[in-house]
Parts: sequence; C-alpha cells; structure tokens
Amino acid sequence: GDKYPPELFKWHLGGPPAMSNLIDAASSGDRVVTLEALRDLLAEAVLGVKYAKDMAPLVRQMTLVMAELAELKPPVRKGTPLDELASRRSGGVPVPPRKTAAASRRK
Repeated sequence: GDKYPPELFKWHLGGPPAMSNLIDAASSGDRVVTLEALRDLLAEAVLGVKYAKDMAPLVRQMTLVMAELAELKPPVRKGTPLDELASRRSGGVPVPPRKTAAASRRK
C-alpha cells in the first residue's frame, strides 16, 4: 500500500483552505499562529482520511502540535474575586467599601 493517503497528494494542486492559511502563517514568522494553522490543517486531514491506519500518524502529530501550543499559549484562566481585588490594589484603582451589617446600622 501507499505510505500516505492519496488525499494528501492533491493538496499541492490547490488543497484545502487550511493549507493556504498554513503558508500565510508560516510566512508571518509567528510560531503560535503557524502551529494553530498546522493544527487546523491536521484536523482537516484527519477528517479526510479513508483508512483508519492512515489516521493514527495524523492524530499523533496533531496531539504533539496541540501540546506545543499549550506550552506556548497557556489557557486563559478566570480570576477569583481575590485576584480581582489584588489586581485593583496593585493598579492603584480604589476598591469600593464592602457593605457589612455594622455599616448598615450606622446609617
């Protein structure tokens, strides 16, 4: 059998949209953008595979690309209320006083 699925060879003739995105991304010199485009191209390739045996190497490569992306671009985490307070304090933004039972009785 062929080492690569025939779908991969037709890409050089115009290929899927992700291929042109990969070329543009690589030309930009931005590693994260290039890896994201490569991830998208690999995802398209996985969806276009006819035989299961051809899917494994593509999935493995996509997994490696995604792991590298995760190292370069960690997920954005939502902060807790304490994180927000610390951010306000470090930026010099005044924090409004918290309403407490004692403050309510003073009025």
